[in-house]
Amino acid sequence: MIITDSKGLLSPDQIKLVHDAASLPFSLGEYVSLDDILTTLNVDVVVEDGVCYHDIPYDFLKAAEEFWRKRYEEAVNRSREGKSKEIIEAEENISEVLRMGNQMILGLYVPTDNHIILYPEAMKTIDDGRRMDELLVSVLAHETMHAYFNRPGHEMFPYALFFEEPLAEFGMLLYLDETKSPYLKFSYEFVKDKDTCYRFGAKYYDEYKSGGHNLRNIVEDYKFELEHGPLTILPSLVHLVSLNATTKKGLSKSRYTLSRQCQKALWLSVYDKEKQTIDPSLQARFEEGNIVGDLAMGLLGPYVDVTVKVGGGTLDLHSMIQRTKDCLVHGVENICEASFAFRDKKFGLNYCAVDILHKNGDGYDIYEVKSSSDEPIPEKWLYVAEEQGKDDDEKKQDENLKKYTLDIAYQKWTLEKCGVKINNCYLIRINKKYIRKRFLSVPDFFVVKDMNSLVAKEYPNVEAYVLDAQKTLSCISEPKVEIGLHCSKPYHCTFKDWGVL
Repeated sequence: MIITDSKGLLSPDQIKLVHDAASLPFSLGEYVSLDDILTTLNVDVVVEDGVCYHDIPYDFLKAAEEFWRKRYEEAVNRSREGKSKEIIEAEENISEVLRMGNQMILGLYVPTDNHIILYPEAMKTIDDGRRMDELLVSVLAHETMHAYFNRPGHEMFPYALFFEEPLAEFGMLLYLDETKSPYLKFSYEFVKDKDTCYRFGAKYYDEYKSGGHNLRNIVEDYKFELEHGPLTILPSLVHLVSLNATTKKGLSKSRYTLSRQCQKALWLSVYDKEKQTIDPSLQARFEEGNIVGDLAMGLLGPYVDVTVKVGGGTLDLHSMIQRTKDCLVHGVENICEASFAFRDKKFGLNYCAVDILHKNGDGYDIYEVKSSSDEPIPEKWLYVAEEQGKDDDEKKQDENLKKYTLDIAYQKWTLEKCGVKINNCYLIRINKKYIRKRFLSVPDFFVVKDMNSLVAKEYPNVEAYVLDAQKTLSCISEPKVEIGLHCSKPYHCTFKDWGVL
């Protein structure tokens, strides 16, 4: 890393401080320190005089303001009970956009010249210059994040500061935390007290420290998305705080099957989930499905459940993927909730968890059950009356199998993209003819259906539908889809009450 200070604005000790801080071990992507990032990317550091203000392009601010005003008007029109959460969110974001107009800057990454500028005279205006060391290190780390992102076409696309600036602040706080810097406390408070979107970097850090360790990946995931196309979404700041960025534009098996039913429902499930209505009977069916999933885990013999949950019951996907890798290495015969993810330029980010992944010779078999839960099994699942055990007619049975086929085909496709050989696919269902006697017989409680022929027919369609779903997730606004038969088949749409677009 080369530092150019032609006017001698920094002392020799301060120059050394910056060099030493940049050399501390810090892993980000393939890089091992801030110095490694800047040296590899040929980014120089230039020290300049003056107190500068950064004008956000008017066109961007205007577009952002119009975006939130439209959301505000839509929320007001829908609200029947005064100020809804949507209205408050829109008001806050309009105010935030207006505050972004003109700000003093302490540092700047200039992509056209590929260098970082530090403004020590601006830093001296903070706390009467008593925080120079803290600001030199934190500003260098923040601007290094922008250099790391190096978003293609900065001059061509609207400045994604609502997304990138909080991530740069979060990356800076991660660096200070992981290098055990004495400047962390000041920098955290400095970020948290800002009245613009920068403060969300501190909220990311809060979630990370409270157990959301998979949040660390969002910095690298954001860079991945930037390398394969410009960021076209102006995200809700509330969403930025509450969700891992990797889940925003990634597909899972539930999102994939939802996209096969309705692209609008997929978009709403990711960007406007509050419009969802789940009635108590549907929620009860979800819970019953979870219970059956737990019961089926031991159906094929001893197993390892790789499920990992963090605060609030949220799944820690990163840890689940790592545990799955460990099970594969050690030859575990049955892996429950086996988790896999891959991402590439064409298909983006894809994730799935297999209910039971069973080792079979030189490959594995997929067994689809449905969910998992820690709840006890209700009595009604354990005693099935004989009159309820009548077989469905063949046509209805085929329709049910087809809707499960979409899910299983996506799982097979994802796992094979991850390099896992899949030999067979099966569906595990409740045996409606089973009548419990004194003790529950798990093998008799379930029936296993061979899905190989159905999956083989569906498999060639998966890639095209994945591309369609990823295209939907990249849309700025929700797709316009009229209410129709697809709102009820194969599943009842939980967004149906939202209305016709």
